[in-house]
Amino acid sequence: MRTIIVTLLLLASIPLLACPTSLVWIPSTDIQTTNVWHLYTNTLIFTNGGSTPPFVDEGILYGVSPRIEVGADGVSPFYNIDGKVSNPLWFNGKLQLLAASDKQPFALAVGAYGVSPQKSSNVQIFYGVGSYTFYGIRLTGGAYDGNSKVLGDDNKGYLAGIDKTIGKWWFAGDFQSGKNAFGCWNAGIGYNFTDKIQGIVGYDHYNSPAIIGAKESVNLQVGINL
Repeated sequence: MRTIIVTLLLLASIPLLACPTSLVWIPSTDIQTTNVWHLYTNTLIFTNGGSTPPFVDEGILYGVSPRIEVGADGVSPFYNIDGKVSNPLWFNGKLQLLAASDKQPFALAVGAYGVSPQKSSNVQIFYGVGSYTFYGIRLTGGAYDGNSKVLGDDNKGYLAGIDKTIGKWWFAGDFQSGKNAFGCWNAGIGYNFTDKIQGIVGYDHYNSPAIIGAKESVNLQVGINL
């Protein structure tokens, strides 16, 4: 049933095309602009003396409609719970159930990411997030459930985040619970160089250093809207 749901979500509109729109780490309630392609690269540089190679995530995201986005990204390297290393292609999709506006500050979205045809890399995380904005500050909260065969027994948990935009600057912090490859504390600062280009510098502290091979990393992200 889970596979059917995510397949329908990803195929909600063709073309089938990255990580979903997000804060520093967790999915946000935002949706990629309709008919706009978003190219990005995300590099994690682990601060443990260079013994763990950088994690690189490069992908593309597309706004199918005002409420739907889909994407695909290639990542390298990925370590599953058994220590197997792979370079998977992951798909994702998001449906915004409720959009925030000037009249009401709530937003709600559901989606899936890390979906791969490669069994050893099929993280297949389903999530739901809601947000509330007041005085320009957005609070985000939600929950997720991933594939235990790849993430291990601690494959589900909660998501929390806070962010605020000040002019061209953006500030955020977020958290994903769980002792798995995605459990992490994060903080980041973003800057809009132009209307179409944004860069983010972040810091990540992992819940399970034994799985990641490091306790923390520097997070460098660049995104471009075409």
